[in-house]
Amino acid sequence: MQALRFALLTAGVVAATAAVAQLPVTPPNAHGVSPPPASADLCPLTIFIDAQGRLYDSRFGGRYRVTDATLRNDIGGGCKERGRTSSVRIQPSPHTNFGRVKEVLDLVQSIRSDVPVTMATPNQRH
Repeated sequence: MQALRFALLTAGVVAATAAVAQLPVTPPNAHGVSPPPASADLCPLTIFIDAQGRLYDSRFGGRYRVTDATLRNDIGGGCKERGRTSSVRIQPSPHTNFGRVKEVLDLVQSIRSDVPVTMATPNQRH
């Protein structure tokens, strides 16, 4: 009876070891941290446009008033530790003139034509 228990226990351990050996493992990089997925949005920038056409951006984690020139630098400069601007979201207020939205979109495209740009309707907030 004891020999049967030992044989079943050994078979279970061997089966579990074989199952664990087949699990995919991603080794960490040299700093001990796994790299983020390639699709991660590491340096997003949101541009807010108020009803008067003034610009604000989310650089440094807040909502800061900027000029067109400052916005140009923020888009081109990216994030200090995370690299280039990875995406731009334009968020106009409900009463923003469409012409101003188009100007901002053209400005973004002239600086970084490769960056993904999304447009938030005035009802999409987050």
